[in-house]
Amino acid sequence: MFAWFRWDSLSTKIIVWTFVPTAIILLAVALVALNAYQEVTQDLVIERDLELTRLASNQLIFELAEYAELLMDTIRTANIYTGDPMHQQGALVQAYDRLSVFDGGVVVLNEEGTVAATLPHRPGLMNQDWSELDFFQNLSQHFQQFNADESKELEIFFSDILPDPSQSYKDVIGIPLPIVDLQRNVFRGVIFGMFRLDPGSDNAFFNIIHDLELGDIGTKYLVDGNGRMIYHSNPEKIGSDFIGKDVSDLFVVQQVLQAQEGSMRTTDINNQDIVAGYSPVMYTRWGLITEESWAVLTSDSHNHRKYLYALLILGVIVPTLLVTIGVKRIMRPIELLMDAAQKVAKGRFGQPIKVSSQDEIGQLAEQFNIMASELQESYQFMEQRVDARTRKLSALYEITSVANESLDLDTTIERTFYQVLDAFETQIGSIQLLDESETVLHLAIQKGIPDEITDAIEKMPPGMGLGYWIVENKQPLIVGDVTKDKRVSERTKHMPVHAYAGVPIRAKKKILGVLSVAKEGAHQFSADDVALLATIADQLGVALENARLYEAEQRRAEQFRVIGEVGKHITSILDLDQLLIQIATLVQGAFDFYHIAIGLIEENEVVYKVGAGPLWKELGNQFPEDRFQVGKEGISGWVAATGEPLLVPDVSQDSRFVFAKFGGDRIQSELAVPIKAKGKVIGVLDAQSNELNHFDQSDMMLLQLLADQAGIAIENAQLYEQAEQAAIMEERSRLARDLHDSVTQSLYSVTLFAEAAKRLAKNNDLEGTEDYLQQLGDNSQQALKELRLLVYQLRPSTLEHEGLIGALKHRLNTVEERAGVKTELVVNGAADLEESVEEALYRIAQEALNNSLKHSAASLVKVEFSSEADQVALSVHDNGQGFDPSQASQNGGIGMISMRERIEKLGGKLHIDSAPGKGTQIQCSLSLT
Repeated sequence: MFAWFRWDSLSTKIIVWTFVPTAIILLAVALVALNAYQEVTQDLVIERDLELTRLASNQLIFELAEYAELLMDTIRTANIYTGDPMHQQGALVQAYDRLSVFDGGVVVLNEEGTVAATLPHRPGLMNQDWSELDFFQNLSQHFQQFNADESKELEIFFSDILPDPSQSYKDVIGIPLPIVDLQRNVFRGVIFGMFRLDPGSDNAFFNIIHDLELGDIGTKYLVDGNGRMIYHSNPEKIGSDFIGKDVSDLFVVQQVLQAQEGSMRTTDINNQDIVAGYSPVMYTRWGLITEESWAVLTSDSHNHRKYLYALLILGVIVPTLLVTIGVKRIMRPIELLMDAAQKVAKGRFGQPIKVSSQDEIGQLAEQFNIMASELQESYQFMEQRVDARTRKLSALYEITSVANESLDLDTTIERTFYQVLDAFETQIGSIQLLDESETVLHLAIQKGIPDEITDAIEKMPPGMGLGYWIVENKQPLIVGDVTKDKRVSERTKHMPVHAYAGVPIRAKKKILGVLSVAKEGAHQFSADDVALLATIADQLGVALENARLYEAEQRRAEQFRVIGEVGKHITSILDLDQLLIQIATLVQGAFDFYHIAIGLIEENEVVYKVGAGPLWKELGNQFPEDRFQVGKEGISGWVAATGEPLLVPDVSQDSRFVFAKFGGDRIQSELAVPIKAKGKVIGVLDAQSNELNHFDQSDMMLLQLLADQAGIAIENAQLYEQAEQAAIMEERSRLARDLHDSVTQSLYSVTLFAEAAKRLAKNNDLEGTEDYLQQLGDNSQQALKELRLLVYQLRPSTLEHEGLIGALKHRLNTVEERAGVKTELVVNGAADLEESVEEALYRIAQEALNNSLKHSAASLVKVEFSSEADQVALSVHDNGQGFDPSQASQNGGIGMISMRERIEKLGGKLHIDSAPGKGTQIQCSLSLT
């Protein structure tokens, strides 16, 4: 049966030396492909698990942030940050409906960590000391760091598992937030909302975690910063005995507690292969861990491996049979042609070959003779053909390089286009791209097309012309003579071309445009030419898609950068007029809008305040007296009434648009968004363009984000103005009070003594008259001292311009010297002090001098300042009548309390040395380290 098979036969050698290496290569390729497939599958599975874990972590903190916002809303009420326990308890009761989600209750701690208020009311908790709890110490320290470094921001903290301080439940977990008096920048304590760690109850905290649905994810569990279990998705492991269990010995838990995130293949407690992902939860010390079965995740890949094995077997057996049979049938006739082939190999192309066979071998011999006769003729054209093919392949290589290297859209189009023209040896061609509507073609680049033909192509309606035919049919097109093609318009038939070839530009199965070339004369494009052109178009499509994606990412990055820049600039501006100007200028300059206007609501009208852009400059940087009634006039009036943004692509088609006095006839499209503060519309941010359909949804989203920032900044500026007015009124009240308590009473006493002296003088009682006149003079002198003190306090302080020593000297010369008190200023050493330190020392000296001038009747005042190494000291000493410091503190002593608070806030000490009849000395010392 196998008699024809011999190891030394030519057919056997052909089979062995050609197919066996091929089979080995196929086997190696199959094994490499299988191994690569397994590795890629593992990498994708692990990466997917990490992304799901990270997504779940972000989703969890996002959901929990809503409950933090409930506490923030409560903190913003005045009754909370005043620090009064009764007011705080009342504020919690009023917020009961919102805070009832905290099933473990809500507790307010004062700045010392003592319980000041609870919800629900628990008398047993009141006045308990919680200052040793971690979250209270963390928030207190964090606020001190925030207060020392203004560049820091207060963050949200979420506590770890801790025993319920009220002992009502086993364990709790919650959200502590600092209570800060923003006007005084003072830490008032902490509000702590607690969730019970009881999965059996209707608990909002467990509902949030349970609702984290992430596809077919297997198991997920949450641990706190100490490695204790907060939650587990396996119902069998949810219970009072499992919650709070310490699992910090697990490797993935150790990793996530070190703020690491990742995913890895490992085994579970049942020694089953799993993929474990872990990710820390932002603003907490918690970590989220997910586990999925490796077998489940890779089940789909098993079938693919079977197909690879089957293909490998078929790739070896079938070719072996076919090659063996074919070689044996072909080899015998071929031997007859070997001699003739040797002659041809020596260059004797004209030698005929005679083969008696009339089958395919005979035909092969006949064709061989024809080939030999034509081979000589073909040689002279071979070099030219190779050169043309090389040039086209070189163009394809260059275009591929452009697609991989350049992300600039114009550069990619230009370089690709001229490479195509060189490859096809023509100077006529074009690239047309579809617009955003994907219905209209526009010329991106062209060469060799007259201007009048270019205009006709640009104005050609969809559905006409060769380009639209290619887009609609999604296939290449070859035209031998465009002047005779019915799809070509009469106007474009006048082009000096005949042959045309065009192909669609694709990316991700989407048509982006058309690439076409043309030639004059009777030249025809071949199928190979179109295939090469299609390959180039595919490369161009990839490059265009990459360039567009890159431009979109760049634009999005620039948008968020501008949002950050605007927020950074406007948050520090407290002057309302300057704030509005900065907002308008930054928005218009960053996005090159034609016109930006900001209007604020006054009573029931939108009044435009400031603007930016060319139109604003034409108006001389001010608006005419144009006002729009809320809900009745203009697009801005509609936005102010509804509180919703409005995008108008064509204002001429919208009845709400009002042609304002200031250039309304030039406005073509408009985008207006509301400016809100605490949910109330306070103004409108209006962007206008002199082009139709200029804005899109991304512009609306961006402008709304900027308007939200502007609303906060405007509200801060308005609150600052109100605070300034309140401060002015308070200062006026204080001066009136001081005048009434000091100067007015002294003057009234002068009046009484003058009347009494007048009556005694009429009765010739000179001794009594002299006594009253003496008291009248003393009271007049005291009134003059106090009046000079008040006048000095009204004058601008010289502290900023002359420093601490200059300000003290100016005070002594201006007040004490003029009041007849002898003064002495002693300075030992010099120090470069911070403004806050100079301010505190000066205010302490001022208060001490005021008290001496008002109460001590001193004739000598000595102020001494000393600086040595890292220590500074300031003392004020007078020879007045003195006082008992203990009695003064019991009777009010507000001035002394104020001095002591100032120096202790800086870490210094205050000492008061006085006694009746012995004068007074006030000393303060401060370390600068």
